[in-house]
Amino acid sequence: MFFFETIYRVDPRGKSFSTDNLASIAETEYYQINIDVQFQGGQELYFVREKHGFFDDQRKKIAHHLYTLNPEEGFTNVGDALARYNQQLKYLASQGFVHAFSVRIPEGGTNHRVLDPGAESLLPA
Repeated sequence: MFFFETIYRVDPRGKSFSTDNLASIAETEYYQINIDVQFQGGQELYFVREKHGFFDDQRKKIAHHLYTLNPEEGFTNVGDALARYNQQLKYLASQGFVHAFSVRIPEGGTNHRVLDPGAESLLPA
């Protein structure tokens, strides 16, 4: 995986879900957007993909981690993939998914940021 962010409606840290409590499930709902690089036919292709699920931070448990965006055709350059990534990020922010988490590389740990409707990837343009 080249790059990904996990987007939540509310800050999920410390949250847990129970299948009989809809509010707890909603608080742990996420979308994970990524840019993935694959070599096909001797060419580098960039894919923007998205998964949807629920994460129980207390138990470190994922549920229903399923693709919601998984195109068969990729982009031939990273700029076009980044534009599509940013489009999806803005859409999720407009739907209330504003807490974005990503892994800090190489230092480790996690980045947290609150998205606005004009949000863009942390990747350099």
